[in-house]
Amino acid sequence: KMIEATLICDGCAKPFTLELDPGDDFSEHIPDLAALVDDCLNGIIGPSYQGELQLCTECSKKVDSALDDDAQPTRDEVAAILNKAADV
Repeated sequence: KMIEATLICDGCAKPFTLELDPGDDFSEHIPDLAALVDDCLNGIIGPSYQGELQLCTECSKKVDSALDDDAQPTRDEVAAILNKAADV
């Protein structure tokens, strides 16, 4: 059974959908998949993608293109990248 959750992007404030298959191994990206699945089922969503921010694909691409492949940006770095991309 797939779990589908609608999240709000912390970068652009647009909604996006996250689909998870509880049988998949997300341990590299989401260390505690069981907790995330439980949160999805209970309507409490809190995964972190870039600098502790939930980002849609578009915002995530903007951050990725501004960083080295293995960079782990901070929250402030992600915000600065997105602000620059938005010309803020």
